[in-house]
Parts: sequence; C-alpha cells; structure tokens
Amino acid sequence: MIVLGIIFGLIAFCAINSLVGEFVISKAGTGVLPGLVAAVWAAYPFFHKARIHSINFLHPGLVKYPVNVQVAFSKIRRILSESSYFYGDKWYVVTADTATNCIVADLRFYEEEIRIETTGYGHCHQRQVRMQRFIRLNLTLNPNGIAESNVQMDFEIKAEGFNKQSCENIVADLKTKIEEEIGPGQNQEALVSDSIPPASWWLIGATSFALICMFIDINKNLWGS
Repeated sequence: MIVLGIIFGLIAFCAINSLVGEFVISKAGTGVLPGLVAAVWAAYPFFHKARIHSINFLHPGLVKYPVNVQVAFSKIRRILSESSYFYGDKWYVVTADTATNCIVADLRFYEEEIRIETTGYGHCHQRQVRMQRFIRLNLTLNPNGIAESNVQMDFEIKAEGFNKQSCENIVADLKTKIEEEIGPGQNQEALVSDSIPPASWWLIGATSFALICMFIDINKNLWGS
C-alpha cells in the first residue's frame, strides 16, 4: 500500500507540476506547491489504509479459541520455546505467569542489508550492514466457559532501517502456528475500519494556501504586475 501511495503521489506531483508550471502559468517553479499538495491527496488514502492494516495486524483484538486456558497457555508456551529463526534466534520468554495467564516474550535478531554508498571521489560501492530487528509479544488469556478461552495478542515491532517485512513475516508465522495448535479462532471484537476519513484540517489548509498562491501567480502572469 505504501509503495502504491508513493507511486501515485509521484504521478500526481509530476502531472500537476507540469500542468500548472508550463500550461496554466507558464513559469518555471510555480507548479511545485500545487504538485506537492496533489501528491499528498493522491498518496493519503494508501498511507491511511497501510496504517490501519498495521494496527489490525499487530493488535488483532480479542480472539476466542476452542480450548481451555490451561491447554492454550501450555501450547503457546511450547510454540515460543521451539520456534527458531534465521541463525538460531529464539524467543526469550520474559514472563510466563500461570496465575494471571500472561506471557511476555521478546525476539531480537539481526539481518544484513545492502547499502549503496558514495566515496569522496564520487564512486558508488555496496556495503553490507547489520540491522537489528526486535519483536515483543504481550499475550493474555482469559477463560470463556469451561472449554474455551479468549486470547489477546499485541505485538510491538522495532526495526532499524525501513524494512519491517521480516518482522511481519515472523508475526504472521507465529499466528499461524498458534491457530494450528489450538484451533481456528473467532474474533470477538471488530477490527479498526480502513474506510477513508474526511480530510484533515491541515490538508484542507495546505490546499487552500496552494490555490491562493496559484491564483496570485495567475493574476501576476496575466496582468504583468
């Protein structure tokens, strides 16, 4: 979604910048501000949907599973202890309290990324750098009758650089393993809606300012003043 937002934002900027700067006002640079505002309008829906998807993915709400709390707790605890990633990185269980049925676990690992850097002579070269990834799981179980349990999972992701895909893949893999072990879950809470809200005041204000500046430039271009 974010990639699509960037693509459509660039298309909108180039189109409006060329239209205003070359055809409407016929003066270089006058289409930059309208182009930027148009880019924000074009990219905003995609960025909004990506943000809501991330919220629902990392904080899926209360889910009911067809096993009792004790069974769910022991199986989830076993999944965390047996799961291994990359170079043997494993979950570190900070808390596994059977009295409160709470589990807190951390996963910390490193990945190598390729970066392109320039030397003092203007040459480009590639360099591998190690980037740290961190995932924290906060999980709470509550009984729902005798043979069912409600599970609340919340994930926190911290990733150096811009690539969070590996963290999201691990979260998705853990969710799948839990579903396979304790059965299919049923959402007990509605997810956050990804419908596009009304435009923010700052975006309306920026649009109004860009339009005023554009009309002033048009007036100067027409009357030469």
